[in-house]
Amino acid sequence: MAEQTNAPEKPLSEEQQWQLALVYLRRAEVSAHVLRGVLFFAAFAIAVFVLLQMKMGDVGRVFFVNMTSVAFSVATIFCLVKSWQLQKEKAVERFKYLKAKNHDAVAIYDNVTIQMQGLQSRFWDWLAFWALAVAILIQVAARAMGVAVLPAVLPSLPPLPTLPPLPL
Repeated sequence: MAEQTNAPEKPLSEEQQWQLALVYLRRAEVSAHVLRGVLFFAAFAIAVFVLLQMKMGDVGRVFFVNMTSVAFSVATIFCLVKSWQLQKEKAVERFKYLKAKNHDAVAIYDNVTIQMQGLQSRFWDWLAFWALAVAILIQVAARAMGVAVLPAVLPSLPPLPTLPPLPL
């Protein structure tokens, strides 16, 4: 085998560094959108699943447990929409700075947004994740304790008629 020589790498130019940073930024935004999409549809599916199982006369603990689960699913959807909105605003601001080729402003802007943890979309993503986890855990615990109504089972079919024996 031929040995590879470890030649020292040249440092990237400032333009190449910005191009690399933009590629990583796009990759992070795409993965965040995929994650939010999965959480959004999971929350929607949980809410629909629970609502379809509820009966008109449900009262008391069954109603409370199911509506709590639906409320956490709706809270998940709200958090994800808020997160998408914050991410969009952040991307628009970055784009304006990059378009103006004001690299120092981008660095300052990123440092300020990192310091404001509660206003970042990451906070809302985590809140959405935990709200969805609570909605699922409520349903699992309720079913384990027999509080929630389980889905209706299909009625059993009548037995098939028996055929007379074949003559030999």
